[in-house]
Amino acid sequence: MLTFALLACNPAADVEVPTVPAPPTLSAPVPTPVPTPSTPDPTPVDRRWDCAGLDPADPAPLGGRVALTFDDGPHAEVTPLVLETLRAHGIPATFFLLGTELEDPDIWPLVEEMVADPLFTIANHSWSHPQLTSLSETAMYEEIDDTTALLETFAPIDFFRFPYGLSDCPAVDGVRDRGLHVTGWHVDTVDWCYGADG
Repeated sequence: MLTFALLACNPAADVEVPTVPAPPTLSAPVPTPVPTPSTPDPTPVDRRWDCAGLDPADPAPLGGRVALTFDDGPHAEVTPLVLETLRAHGIPATFFLLGTELEDPDIWPLVEEMVADPLFTIANHSWSHPQLTSLSETAMYEEIDDTTALLETFAPIDFFRFPYGLSDCPAVDGVRDRGLHVTGWHVDTVDWCYGADG
């Protein structure tokens, strides 16, 4: 049992302070054997910070600037409404378009309208929105190159966004080798997870 005593800051000399017996001596701990390190894998691991297609290369704060982007279009009914709203407020935006959505020549006047407006930029979001890193290198580059070729019939293309934001270093390097800037995002509206009825 421990007994505590409160003593004044300057106790009288004749006050006896109880002593506490020393704790019992413990035996020394038994060392845990350290495993012998195995031979490291000679294959280097590429851990570059810039390989994610999700995270933008420009970390916040962004000096009060916002880049508004839209993916997966153009859509014949929805995109004109978005363009109208953006124009009404003078808001610039970049549209990451899919090759499959551009196959129909009936949508081309809408793309031409977007390109003609200085508020808007079109960009590459792949041909069919697959998880590009799950494809062969040839198939992945076809997704990118075929879309770029079609988009460039409307305007020069500078930006690419990976579907789902999923990428790896070889994919990012391949996109950059094609002269495209990999574009991610800071805020996702998660509109893709809601049904058409909201």
